[in-house]
Parts: sequence; structure tokens; C-alpha cells
Amino acid sequence: MVRKLFKNVWLFDGTGTLPYLGEALIQGNRIETVARGRDQLAADGAQVVDGGGATLMPGLTEAHCHLSFTNCVNVTEMGDLPLEEHTLLTMKHAKLMLDCGFTSCFSAASAKPRLDIVIRNADVLAVGVTIPLVIGLAWFITRTRRGRAMRATAQDPEAARLMGINVDATISLTFLIGGMLAGAAGLVYALYETTIWYFQGFEAGLIAFTAAVMGGIGNVRGAVLGGIIIGCIQQISDGRIGPEWTDAVVFAYLIAIMVLRPRGLLGEETREAG
Repeated sequence: MVRKLFKNVWLFDGTGTLPYLGEALIQGNRIETVARGRDQLAADGAQVVDGGGATLMPGLTEAHCHLSFTNCVNVTEMGDLPLEEHTLLTMKHAKLMLDCGFTSCFSAASAKPRLDIVIRNADVLAVGVTIPLVIGLAWFITRTRRGRAMRATAQDPEAARLMGINVDATISLTFLIGGMLAGAAGLVYALYETTIWYFQGFEAGLIAFTAAVMGGIGNVRGAVLGGIIIGCIQQISDGRIGPEWTDAVVFAYLIAIMVLRPRGLLGEETREAG
């Protein structure tokens, strides 16, 4: 199988980013490796092609694609299509594009939220930031002196003060950590949604509070579990019932949990101060 190394070319990768100077190693009809900059890839027996500053594209590129659009007569029929069947049709359309020689498609719009078969950098960023933050916060609260001081202050401020804990400093530290976590979440959310406006955090804050109550107030793992459950409910409701009913379904589920388990899913009964 023929291997070719393209050097000194401007790469247009079809992901929406601007073309950049780099190199591409091609094996047969497959893109093996892409690198930014000069002299980043070793030839290793491959045929070297000097592009002379020309633009290199990944085969055919569709700049305005609707992978999730079907052959329905009207928009209503497309909305009534079950989510699972719609996902399979979207995958079939993507395979058809590949079979016809298109190696990249820029999605102009999706028939349903996040239906197009893509894994964006923002998805990886969201998971890569969230998991370490949750693990770090859980370790801090349960394993460090400051974390145990926070828990003691939350349970009984007066008893904590009598035990030598600086309650005011502990409360200030709690607000500081909370603000930092909110800032990290806001940054990930803004990068994920790609749009920012001044009232953007209200709905996210409302959902976060709902997740905390659902999982159990004061339980970090419970808040994460509540967030995952709410995310699954939102996706199922958007596809099965309709986006206009999603908030009602989420809060109906919250009410059911509060009735059946008032302390939350992972909440534990604690003795009140006094």
C-alpha cells in the first residue's frame, strides 16, 4: 500500500477551524496522521510530496450538510420519527456520504438536538474537566482537615467553633471553592454551547440545584448522580415527548423522588443541631 507524506501544505481539515500549516501522512486512501507545523512527521519510507504552500483538503468536503434530515414530506413527520430510528437513519446517511467519497461534512443543522453523529472536542473537554473536579472535590471534603471543617460547620456551627474551627474562614473558603467550580462549569458550558449571554447561567443553575436536591443535599456523588439522571431524562423527553415538556418531566421526577425519598437518592439522615 502506497504511503505519501505531504509537507509544507495548508491543511483544511473540514472541522470548521481555519486552515493551518502542517503535514499529512496518507496510506492508501486513508489519512494516517496529521500534524501542525513543519518537520513534525518522519517519512519512514513514505513518498515525500512538497506542497509548496498549497491547500490540502481531506478528499471531498461537504460544507452544508444535513445528515439527520430524512425524506419526510413535512417537518412534522420528521419530528414524529422515533429517536432510535432517526439515529440509525442519520448513521446510514453518514455512511452514504463516505461511500461517495466525502471524508468530511460540516453539519448546517440537526433535525433533533445533538442527533448528528459527531464527537466534538467540547464533549471530550466536558468529560475531561468534570470527572477530575468531582474526584478532587470528594477527596477534599472527606480527606482533608479543611474539608472536615466544612462538614462540621454545616452540621453545627456553634459546636464547630467550640472545637477550635474558624467558622468564618471556613465559610469564606466554601464560597471561594464554590465560585471556582461555578467558573469552571460556566467555561465548559460556554465552550460547549458556543454562545454566551448574560442570563445564560440561570437555567444551568436551576438544573444544578435540582440535581443536588435529587441526589441528596450535601452529597457530592449524589449531585453527580442527579445530574446524570436529569441529562438522561432531558434527552429521552426531547426525543419521545417534545422539548416543550422536558422541564415539566424533570420536575415531576424530582417531586416523585422527594415524596418517596425526601433525603434524596444518596442522602443520609443527619441529626439537626440544637
